Amino acid sequence: MRKAFISYDRRSQPHIVALAQDIKDLGHKIWFDHALTGGQTWWEQILKNIRNCDVFIFALAPRSLESEACIKEYQYAYALGKPILPILISEGISTNLLPFELSQIQFVDYRNPD
Repeated sequence: MRKAFISYDRRSQPHIVALAQDIKDLGHKIWFDHALTGGQTWWEQILKNIRNCDVFIFALAPRSLESEACIKEYQYAYALGKPILPILISEGISTNLLPFELSQIQFVDYRNPD
């Protein structure tokens, strides 16, 4: 069982819940920040889970590409040499304008999950 970390923007959470369930159904363990509870140092928990993941999933949506937290998350995963899997979850993304770390990787189109 592989551990996957999902980086996403808050407005995409309904898509992420469905994506996470599909990945779980394939037998993998998923972590995204909905699992944080009161009293936890949220950024340290995020960094710890990125360090512990086998694959870093970046949910490609316009707001995730503008999110300071999402940008820092994928840059950290990239710096650690984690396998990164970009997953396109919404319209409005120009794949020609992706940040360097993401532009080099083939993405999965999940706009119409099947």
